[in-house]
Amino acid sequence: MKLIEEIVKEFQEKYDISQSSLEHALQLEIGSIEKAILTDDPIIIALMKMIRAYPWLIQVVDNDFDEKESKRILLHNAVEELITKEYPMPLDKEIVENFREAMGTLPSQKPKKTYDYYSIFAENAGYVKLVERPENPYKYLVRCACSTWGDGELGPGHGSTQKWEKLEPASRFAVAISVLTGNTLPVAAESPNFLWEYNGWPRHAYDQFARMRIGSGICSIGSRDNNKLDCPWVLYPELYEELQKNQLLKSLFDEWTQNTKDLYELILKTGFGSWQMARAVLPMSYNHSWTSYTSLLCLIGQMSRRLMPCEEAPMVLLFWRMREQIKLYFPLLANYLRPACDKAKRCIYHGGAEGLTKYFSNLFAGCGRWKDEVEYQEFNFSCTNPKELSKHCEYIEPTEWINYTENDYDKLDPKDKLLFESL
Repeated sequence: MKLIEEIVKEFQEKYDISQSSLEHALQLEIGSIEKAILTDDPIIIALMKMIRAYPWLIQVVDNDFDEKESKRILLHNAVEELITKEYPMPLDKEIVENFREAMGTLPSQKPKKTYDYYSIFAENAGYVKLVERPENPYKYLVRCACSTWGDGELGPGHGSTQKWEKLEPASRFAVAISVLTGNTLPVAAESPNFLWEYNGWPRHAYDQFARMRIGSGICSIGSRDNNKLDCPWVLYPELYEELQKNQLLKSLFDEWTQNTKDLYELILKTGFGSWQMARAVLPMSYNHSWTSYTSLLCLIGQMSRRLMPCEEAPMVLLFWRMREQIKLYFPLLANYLRPACDKAKRCIYHGGAEGLTKYFSNLFAGCGRWKDEVEYQEFNFSCTNPKELSKHCEYIEPTEWINYTENDYDKLDPKDKLLFESL
């Protein structure tokens, strides 16, 4: 059997590529390989040797020698050769393929370039979901808060142990209320943890979110590890509204969006193009996604700040929606996730974390939730419009909170009662 025949047979057996398909893939005339077998055509022989050594060259030809695709095919096959073949992975190929499909990294999964943009209030934007939660967070609160008392005897039921089992439901509730109102050591509120996933938020909102450190951890999608051609922009609602009303503004914005995406794509096609390099031109409004875990104490602290409409709209919307998710399962916990101004019963926008700004400039006006005593501001409106916000989440007014006492067990939501009564 001649060399060309051997290679044709190999491609048929290993890759299910017939002789005619091989001719088509290599852009040869029909019958060229058959003639080369008879004549030992040196050019065809050289070509066949090349594709035997580098079978992925057929994919390169199939993609019309596109520079970007050629690099991607080369890198993918290099990794496949070095890792999968030289250093075999202890995983079946089907598992690896499933990994890559889920991550969107299969060679066939090419992101489609879009020029889309949405308001953060759009139906398909602003997604957050509580994906993992403790079965009964009240057990955590009660067990931890009661651990500092007990006798000195050995065995279960003594010392710090089995306090939940010994307490009646109403007593358990009284302890939990003490934790939630800050009348115990805060460590008890650190014990319940919650896992969240997010998508459809602008990158600048994530940057605000990522300031959270104590009691939390964040796992974020990368802009250097992923192609962002298919990412829409997620806009402030006020900007999106203006774009619908102002045709000149919309025209310029659309032009900028198209130029930015085209420039991003062009950078990817340059000699040293990469997602890392191209991200230099991405705006802070591009869609971002991440997961995070947070302790209850972290949530209480973050929501004290982030539920106030003096924060930017994506942040405020995000935390009100997170509160909604908690309320689905644990209404009592959600009742104590409140903005700091409601706890203080006054506007603290210009007197809290932003307090120093009153000596330099006041960026926004108060939101009106409580009377603002500062008269001058750079922009004469609130950072987030509470009325508009309330159309897109459950927005609790200051007078709507339930102020439980330790004796109000009977006022509990049935969902919470069921948990307090469980063993």
